[in-house]
Amino acid sequence: MILEVGIKIIVLVLIILFFALRFKFTLKYELTKRSIGRSILGVIWTIIYLFGFFDFARINLDFFVRIFVGIPIILLSFIFIFLSHNSLKKNWSPITEEKFVRPKKIIKSGIYKRIRHPIYSSIFLMVIGFGILISNWLLWVIPFFSFLILCLIKVPKEEEFLKKEFGDKYKEYLNETGRYFPKIKFS
Repeated sequence: MILEVGIKIIVLVLIILFFALRFKFTLKYELTKRSIGRSILGVIWTIIYLFGFFDFARINLDFFVRIFVGIPIILLSFIFIFLSHNSLKKNWSPITEEKFVRPKKIIKSGIYKRIRHPIYSSIFLMVIGFGILISNWLLWVIPFFSFLILCLIKVPKEEEFLKKEFGDKYKEYLNETGRYFPKIKFS
């Protein structure tokens, strides 16, 4: 019981760290209904977890696995999110529709040298880390598949926009990099 309370405190601290990291990069943008909605969902998810509403779906994972596998995966995802935003600088926007920030160039440095969408990859990694740490299949499956559906809809739109914006240069970049993971080149 005491260990579970400790893990819940760790989860809360990590969620606060995640929002602080994201707000560092999103603060200058106007809030949208979508971003407010996602934040509200995050708060609801956190409350559901902290108050044990879905404890019936807990998985009996060893405490040390939860701590020494889950937390490092989450922290690694935070590092990748930071590096991704840092590489993009002003070329990033939380909005992919008509208000999309017009990128000045294709970013091919840092983590973008190998992966086209490292922020999405990082969030998937983070969801996996939280899944291990919270050890609850229902509270893992819902965010995982929600984010998967979001990526299946959003990423093709982003790539289509960038193809129109940069033409052959972006198509060349598509061939050089993996979408979510580095492309493995066989000789």
